[in-house]
Amino acid sequence: CVTVPVDGLAPATSYVYWFEAGPTRSPLGRTRTLPAAGTDAVRLAVVSCGDYSRGHFAAYRAVAEADVDLVLHVGDYIYETVGRDEVRTALPGHDVVTLDDYRTRYRQTRGDPDLVALHQRHPMVAIWDDHDIADNAWRHGSKHHDPNEHGRWEDRLRAAATAHQEWVPGRLPDPDDLLTVYRSFVLGDLAEVVLLDTRIVGRDQHADDHPSLPYDDPDRSMLGDRQRHWAHERVGDTSRPWCLLVSQVVLNRMALPVEAGARLGDLAPSGYAVIGGRAMCTDEWDGYPAERDALVRAIAARGPGVVTLSGDV
Repeated sequence: CVTVPVDGLAPATSYVYWFEAGPTRSPLGRTRTLPAAGTDAVRLAVVSCGDYSRGHFAAYRAVAEADVDLVLHVGDYIYETVGRDEVRTALPGHDVVTLDDYRTRYRQTRGDPDLVALHQRHPMVAIWDDHDIADNAWRHGSKHHDPNEHGRWEDRLRAAATAHQEWVPGRLPDPDDLLTVYRSFVLGDLAEVVLLDTRIVGRDQHADDHPSLPYDDPDRSMLGDRQRHWAHERVGDTSRPWCLLVSQVVLNRMALPVEAGARLGDLAPSGYAVIGGRAMCTDEWDGYPAERDALVRAIAARGPGVVTLSGDV
């Protein structure tokens, strides 16, 4: 992969670009810079959850052919699992763990013609979610990471972060800190896009992993202290009429009441567990209600103008 930071471009302008390596010239690509002041409309596309093995990327082709200014990928650009081979065989043929594994999966995914068309046509801003690393990941592990089988969590996390930045590069606050990916950017004087990291930098272990982890503990964190302060500050900034708050996992309540002693059947959605008389997916904000309440209070204090965008399910 080659990443070339380019500065000094005019705002709200389409550019054509290409690469040359020796005698080989790439196909032409098109991108568009973000708007400056005086913008009254921006057209966005929001995508997520591209499991190469389970289907073709027709949605990416549709976005490529649409008239949009920017694509937001809100997580799960790849899936690290071995693949179900329902439609296509994912490479490598095992769970993705090492740096070479992640690079192989990204290389295969980026070779899909519909995803090629998407990147060739539009600029993209991306944030990771769990499958870019490991299913149901948190700061110090994952429900599906076994150190005896997969090695040290820190090594796997570093490999995943390295490959993600290579294949889906972003302008991180500190280029040398691949684990701090939350950031924001403005769409002229119309909106600020605030990309949260609800996956790694501040997330505590899932409440259903161990009975000593009550889901409603007021100290349970999704964001971490530093990101929380930053996020509430960004949400409270009313210098632009809109704040587009990007969260990889769903902010809305999705918990379902269940009768005492009831159990979930096989048809229950993946990731749901019964906790405190409610069926909930502890990987969403439902599993961190105190953190969500604090964010909702910050949104309420701002008043109108906040839109949340999420993926995952």
